[in-house]
Amino acid sequence: MSTQLINKIVEKLREKSETDVIKIETVKKSKLSITESKFAGLPYLPKNLQIPVSENGEQLMLLAQINCEELPTNDFYLQKGIIQFWINPIDDLLGADFDNYTNQNDWRIVYYEDIKSDYYSEEELQTIYKTDFEEENFFPVEEEKALEFTLTKSIMGPDVDGFEDIFLEIYNNFNPNEKIENYFDAPEELLDELHEVIDAGGHQLGGYPFFTQWDPREKGEYEVLLFQMDSENKGSNWDILWGDVGVANFFITKEKLENKDFSDVMYSWDCH
Repeated sequence: MSTQLINKIVEKLREKSETDVIKIETVKKSKLSITESKFAGLPYLPKNLQIPVSENGEQLMLLAQINCEELPTNDFYLQKGIIQFWINPIDDLLGADFDNYTNQNDWRIVYYEDIKSDYYSEEELQTIYKTDFEEENFFPVEEEKALEFTLTKSIMGPDVDGFEDIFLEIYNNFNPNEKIENYFDAPEELLDELHEVIDAGGHQLGGYPFFTQWDPREKGEYEVLLFQMDSENKGSNWDILWGDVGVANFFITKEKLENKDFSDVMYSWDCH
């Protein structure tokens, strides 16, 4: 297949599916404030409120905290407040319910629309928030991480339900005499180019998700990627590890996100 035709197919896919995404990079920082965006670490918790607990009364653990006022200017995510993602660290499924992805008994989304000045200090949190476990724990993040955000673009990839229909329409329109019925029947050089330009892995808000297995959603449901945390290795060890080098995703509908209603969110993670 010619380079010119490959470029035309990629550009058409970009035209049909390109969307905004906020990519997240972890960075080293000696000390984070309570209200800063972070993976793991101490949470923002207004006075007189409690750490979220599981259905068995066990404290959940802060997976991620996003201070939305630190995000790049965008028109698809929360504009203010703090959103937190909590999971059960001593559950080998990390709180996920694969029979009911929206069951928040062992995980939780907490949103504070207004960041109040009266919140628990680091010293106070260390007395009420459990981070050391005598029993085995499966928490995926090795230690607290600071975050940096970049607004960029992403295009749909083959992990997403619905991709193949769009791709086959584009491909077959350009190749009416050599139509294919499956994405993987496309020429290898085209697949290699798509692999280069489709960047769905990594940590992100919005955009298109990445899966090591398959998309757990029914077609068209929970269309917004609220948050994705990937496994991460920046040195000799895995700093973030979901099972066997997996990835976690939280999905919500556009309407629920606009209404700041986090009672109906899908949480799933998979690994190799």
